Amino acid sequence: MLSLYNDDRSSSGSSPFLSPNETVFKSKPKSSNPAKLKLSKDLWRQIEPDKFGFAAIAKDFMIASSGKHTGYTGLSQALHIGDVDAGWVVSVKRPMVAAYSIELDAVVLLEMDKNWPGVASWKRGQRILVVNVYPLDGRSDPRIPPGPNSHDRFRDFNPIVPALICSDSKRIDSLMRSIPESIWQRSLEHAKLATSVESPYIRDGRPSLAVVGFAM
Repeated sequence: MLSLYNDDRSSSGSSPFLSPNETVFKSKPKSSNPAKLKLSKDLWRQIEPDKFGFAAIAKDFMIASSGKHTGYTGLSQALHIGDVDAGWVVSVKRPMVAAYSIELDAVVLLEMDKNWPGVASWKRGQRILVVNVYPLDGRSDPRIPPGPNSHDRFRDFNPIVPALICSDSKRIDSLMRSIPESIWQRSLEHAKLATSVESPYIRDGRPSLAVVGFAM
């Protein structure tokens, strides 16, 4: 069990990473608060060095030519048009963020590596910005049940934590201030709920996994 306020507890056995299935993602139409953030290659390289080099770039180009984006292209697009939302650091011993979606009125838990840029300085209970993209193919994830305030347009979402891969801290701070306090508090309620269960649903927090099959 994970707790936002109790001591962190490490789970036994392997980490329950659950990567999103390949699908088509895009920010919801006419986002009211698009992130408009820029991807830092230097920061991203520290997290996913396998996404760099000739083979990775060639693969990204081939996928992009089909109208879908993964790699650098997809992540850059997602950070630009993705929806700004609230998140909370819910564990630092086993680094984890509860990423909220206003669209679904729900959170997804993302596990990080403590060696990723900036993660070592995180504090449990810290507010953190997330950027969300949504599936256009009607995909749903029953492990993310929509809350009572859901907009009923999507049944799944993929969050990105910009602090990991964006160097524009001023822009990130500005976006965090744009989020109403009511949303921060609502997301905190969901974060507490998600971390209170015995076996929480946790996804791999690597940024590239949020845009597998991402389309423009």
